[in-house]
Amino acid sequence: MLKRNAILATLVAALAVTACSKKTEEAAANGQPEAAASAAGQDIKNNTASAVDATADAGQAAASAVTTGAVVAQGAAINATEAVANGAAKATENVASAVATGANKVADGAQAVANDAANSHTDIQSTSNIPEKQKY
Repeated sequence: MLKRNAILATLVAALAVTACSKKTEEAAANGQPEAAASAAGQDIKNNTASAVDATADAGQAAASAVTTGAVVAQGAAINATEAVANGAAKATENVASAVATGANKVADGAQAVANDAANSHTDIQSTSNIPEKQKY
């Protein structure tokens, strides 16, 4: 955008400096060099002012584009930071949930083992039901 505005300002300035008014053309065509020179001087003055204005406008547009680009970049950085923070929070939540689920399963399993032991009334030290080959 900056290059485009600079090129446009240069073209406007070049055209403004080289353009001449109808008055200048008529004076030159009628063989009046003093009037043509005077009109050409006035044309150059007017066109130079127009070129300066166009160049200033192009500069302001370039500055505006730079400011807009900076604001967009800042917004993108903020959005990226928020996305990373949200992703990290979700990952932490998922891990915490998995750990809690696993702990609940372990607790349920331990309770089941305790219930089986209480209901079976078996003597852990008893070796009467174990075949001889497996006792050692």
